[in-house]
Amino acid sequence: GSNVDTANDGPDNDGDGICDTGDTDDDNDGVSDTDEATNGTDPNDPSECGDSDADGCDDCSATANTDFTAGSNVDTANDGPDNDGDGICDTGDTDDDNDGNPDITDPNPLVPITRDDLVSIIENTTGSVNILSNDDFLPGPNTTITDLGTGTASGIVFFDPSTGIMQYTPVAGEEGTAVTVVYQVCHSSLTAIICENATVTITVQTDTDDDGIPDVTDTDDDNDGNPDTTDPNPLIANTENDTLTVIDGTIGIIDILDNDDFIPGPNISIIDTGAGTASGNITFDNLTGEMSYAPASDEDGLTVLVEYQVCNNNVSPAVCETALVTIIVVKDDADNDGIPNSIDLDDDNDGIPDSVEQGDTPDLDTDNDGIIDSLDLDADGDGVSDLIESGHQGIDANNDGQLDGPYGSDGIADSVQSTPDNGTINYTPIDTDGDGIDDYQDIDDDGDGINTEDESTGAIEGVTTDADGDGIPDYLDPNNADTTVDDDLEVFNVVTPNGDGDHDVLSIRNIEKFPSNEIQIFNRWGVVVYKAIGYGVNGEYFRGESNGRTTISKDKMLPVGTYFYILTYKTETGETKQRSDYLYINR
Repeated sequence: GSNVDTANDGPDNDGDGICDTGDTDDDNDGVSDTDEATNGTDPNDPSECGDSDADGCDDCSATANTDFTAGSNVDTANDGPDNDGDGICDTGDTDDDNDGNPDITDPNPLVPITRDDLVSIIENTTGSVNILSNDDFLPGPNTTITDLGTGTASGIVFFDPSTGIMQYTPVAGEEGTAVTVVYQVCHSSLTAIICENATVTITVQTDTDDDGIPDVTDTDDDNDGNPDTTDPNPLIANTENDTLTVIDGTIGIIDILDNDDFIPGPNISIIDTGAGTASGNITFDNLTGEMSYAPASDEDGLTVLVEYQVCNNNVSPAVCETALVTIIVVKDDADNDGIPNSIDLDDDNDGIPDSVEQGDTPDLDTDNDGIIDSLDLDADGDGVSDLIESGHQGIDANNDGQLDGPYGSDGIADSVQSTPDNGTINYTPIDTDGDGIDDYQDIDDDGDGINTEDESTGAIEGVTTDADGDGIPDYLDPNNADTTVDDDLEVFNVVTPNGDGDHDVLSIRNIEKFPSNEIQIFNRWGVVVYKAIGYGVNGEYFRGESNGRTTISKDKMLPVGTYFYILTYKTETGETKQRSDYLYINR
C-alpha cells in the first residue's frame, strides 16, 4: 500500500485536483487540450488560447495571468489593445490609428498627425503646395480635404485629395502680406472617419511689374530698364516734364531722359505722340535721350508743347510713359535792342554779359524755370532782378529789369562799360555773403539762412524792406531782425559749405562795422584751424577750410563736427571786446 498516494499521483498543472493525465484542460484556460493542439497553442499556458475571432490576437493575451479559474482567460472582446477602436487589435491591425497610412510607413502609427505648411506665392499668379507631404494622411479616394474658413485668406482655395495639392490664387490687396488657410483632412474607412486640422501660411510676394518675378528677387521692379539700384523710382516707371528755350532760327537740344527713369540705349524708343502744339521739326535720339527742335517760322515768340512717349522694349509688354516738353521760342533779338542774339553779348540787357551768366555751362538755368540765365531777367528766381543784384547801378528808368540804351554794337549797355562797344563791363558782380556765388545766382544773398525772396518786397521795382532802418535792404543784411545782441553784432554758428547758397560761410552780421577785428577757430583738440584779421573785409570769410596751421594742411576741407571760435573786435570808441562760442560744420 506504500505506493498508493492520491495526493501525489501525477502532475496537476492547473491545480484543479485533476491530474493532467485525466484533465482535458490542463491550464484551465477554457480551451481543451485537444483544441489547443489543433490551434498550436501550449495546453499548459493559460495565456495561450488560440485566435477564435481571427483578429490576429490570442484570445487570452489581454488577461494573461495565473488565474486558473476555468474559462476566465478567454475574452475575445478584450484580447489586445485596439488603438483606433475599430475592433481589430493593434497586433493584427495594419493601420492602428485608422488614418489610411499603414503602420509600416506611418511615422506616427498610433496618432494621426498633421503639420502646418508655409508657401510663397507671387501676386496675380496661382501657387501650390503639397499639404499632405508632411502629414500622416495619404492622398487617395478615401481622403477628403476641406477649408474650415477660419483663416485670413480671401483668395481662391482649391484642394485635390487625390494628390494632396492645395492651390491658392491671391486677391488684390494681399500682395506684400501673409495670409492663412486652415484645412481639415479626413480618412474614411468602413469603421471610422479620422480627421485632423492644420494651417497653411501663405506669403503673397509683391510683383510690381507683373513679370512673374517677385520684387524681392527682381532687379528691375518696374521693368523700365533702369535697375533698382540706380532707379530713383524703382517701383514705378517715371517721366518728368521738361522745358527748352530755343532761339528762333536755331535748333534747340535737350536731354529729355536726364530727369526720367528710362536710360538711353538700343532698347529704348522715343516718339512724338502728336498731342502737343509744336509744328516745328522734332527729332529724337534714343541712344542719347536727346530731343532736337527747330521752331517753325510762325512760332517766333510763342510757347509750344511736344508730348513724347518713351518705352523700354526689352520686355513684353513694353513699358511706356509720356511727358511734355515746353518749348519757349525766343526771337533772335530777345531784348529788342536791334542786335541779333548771335552777336549780342548781353541777350537780355540786364547788364551782365552772357559769358558771365552762363560761365562754362551753355544751358545753365539756375532757377530751373526753363529759361537759361542769359535770357532770364531773374536768374535765381528770388524776386529780385539780376539788374539790381548785379550791383552795377546801371540806368533802368522804367524798372523793367533791362538797362536803358544806348547799347552800341556789342549789345552791352554803354552805362556799364568804361569804353562803349569794347565787349567788357566796368564792375564786378556783387557777392554779398562771400560764398563764391554772385547775388544774381544766389538764393540767399546775405547768407543768413533766410532766402532772398522771403526778405525782399517788390525789389524788382526797386522797393525793398529794411527792418532795422540801417539803409541796407533786409535781403542784403544778415538776419537784421535781431537788434538786441551786444553791439548789434551777431554770429551765426552754423556753416554748411555745400554750395547751396545757405550758410556756405560763417556769417557775422554787421562785422563790416568793426573792420578792426580778428577771429580764430579751433578744433576740439585746441589746434587753430583758421585765423583771419579783418574778417568780412575784402572777401575774407571762413568757408569750412583750414587756412594753414602747423597741423592742418592749407585749403583742406575741415571735417564735419564741433569747433570753437574767439572773435576779438574794437568798437567805434576804441574798446576791445571779445566773443566766443561753439560753431558747427555740416555738409
